[in-house]
Amino acid sequence: MCSKPRPVPSGRIRVRAVVALGVTCLAGATAGLLSFASSGSLARALLDAGTAIGATAGLLNQIVSLDPPPVHGSESDQ
Repeated sequence: MCSKPRPVPSGRIRVRAVVALGVTCLAGATAGLLSFASSGSLARALLDAGTAIGATAGLLNQIVSLDPPPVHGSESDQ
């Protein structure tokens, strides 16, 4: 069985959410900088950065939100 998520104290954000947002921003900034360096167009760089942020956020949301597999032999299996 899956355990219920623990409540997060108010005013604090989960570490995995911070990591996911950090990686998302890093991917967007990298895509934007590389696009600007190759094309020289600010509009193109912003469009590419936004696309990378959207794609990375969706992917990391799916990866991070997965529940861990149950551990066999634990007390909850009995």
